[in-house]
Amino acid sequence: MASDRSYRRIVETSTIIAGASIINIMGGLLRMKLAAVVLGPAGIGLVGLYQNFVSTAASVSSLGISTVGTRKIAEALSKPDSHEMAIARRALMVGAIFLSVIGMVVVWLFRSVIAKYLLGDSDKGEIIGWLSIGVALTTYSGAQSAYLNGLQRIGDLARLSIISGVAATIIGVAVLLGFGAQGILLFVLVIPAMTCIVGKWLTHRLRNGRLKKVSMHDLRGEWGGMLKLGVAVVFASAMFGLAQLALRSMVVKQLGPDSLGHFQAAWAISVVYAGIVFQAMGVDYFPRLAQSNGDATRQNILVNEQGEVILLLAAPFFILVLSLAPWVIRIAYSSDFSESVGLLRCQVVGDILKIAGWPIGFISLARGDSRSYLIVEMVSSFVLVVVSWLLLRYVGLLATGIGFVAMNFTYLVAVLIMAFRRTGYIWQLRVRNRFLLVLGVACAVFVGSLTYPSLSAAVGVCLALLLGADSLRTLSSMSRIDGSLGKVLTILRRWLGGRS
Repeated sequence: MASDRSYRRIVETSTIIAGASIINIMGGLLRMKLAAVVLGPAGIGLVGLYQNFVSTAASVSSLGISTVGTRKIAEALSKPDSHEMAIARRALMVGAIFLSVIGMVVVWLFRSVIAKYLLGDSDKGEIIGWLSIGVALTTYSGAQSAYLNGLQRIGDLARLSIISGVAATIIGVAVLLGFGAQGILLFVLVIPAMTCIVGKWLTHRLRNGRLKKVSMHDLRGEWGGMLKLGVAVVFASAMFGLAQLALRSMVVKQLGPDSLGHFQAAWAISVVYAGIVFQAMGVDYFPRLAQSNGDATRQNILVNEQGEVILLLAAPFFILVLSLAPWVIRIAYSSDFSESVGLLRCQVVGDILKIAGWPIGFISLARGDSRSYLIVEMVSSFVLVVVSWLLLRYVGLLATGIGFVAMNFTYLVAVLIMAFRRTGYIWQLRVRNRFLLVLGVACAVFVGSLTYPSLSAAVGVCLALLLGADSLRTLSSMSRIDGSLGKVLTILRRWLGGRS
């Protein structure tokens, strides 16, 4: 059946990308571990600062090219005319080169000013000048990933992540061992450089002969549509970044620097585990949704399928993190960060709301509806700041967690309304019931942890395992996966009482 194939595809692609992401994260941890040994705390601080600057500057200079480029390539792939693909590809790559150069030049021209505010010394502008190369490489590699993603080359995306990560680890470690603190800049730049080199190799392999001639008129038409949606994506990202900055400012002013550390600890863990889930699930989903643009019925089916699978795959893990929050914090940091536990639990509840609304929110991006996308993102960020500000003086740091829950609840309601108006989307009953079940379990474990923490943790782990077992059985039945993964799921399904 078509639905079986669709579920199977979602599970298989998510497994591939999640595995690649985990390998890449492990490589990143190894790089940072060795960097910590060679450079010490001060050197690690500089590495983090430089990497954060490169990624932030690239996210602005790219104008959301990884998102809008994926959409354009996926739309072109759905059309029989190969000329459409030639236009989309040329517009994406030429546009990426232009944005990369502009981003590099702007950073280079303002290197002294940036150095004054970022490093506290305008004489260190040369460092920022070198980092401008990283900005250009990161921007261009985003277009390469968008091209592979739009073509739904899942295997190539996994290869890009793994090969570039391993190469960056090997070269980066060699640089640090050879040059020590003098090699920090090269250590930072080797990551985007390897991503760009491997991406170039993978995208070049997909060129069949000479590209068809594309006129400047065609390119201008493509760039206009890409720019409109790209600006909305960047602006929404900037709004969320400003909201986080406002939260940090409020926390440090009203509660002090220690509370800011607790906030950062919980936020960092939430970003890592949720990021793996969203990256794994979004790589194949967004191109397929964009490819179905114009077919509202097909889009609604895809949204419900993706929503069901993400709840089945991610929810048990989220419940496990919520239940074991004290131990997660202790392992990741130390027992001194116990104040982060309650905040992490709040964020897990918020993330469950987020995974429910996340597949629905992609409808705006897939349809190129920049206005709806921007309004939803802006309202959600506004709710985060306002709710946190109102409650901070009464409940302390937990206010930011409550604000996070309120933000994602607002987002869920907003995207449901938006999707119904745009495509007539209605939550499928079994998806809605699964969401309510998971949310109910999460709330029960959270409330129980306030008075009976040990008992709540034990019950939460048991419920997470039960949810996980039911998810495996359901996924095995729905997807009918073959191969090694299918054998594992089939064995588990039989052991759990399912039918073969």
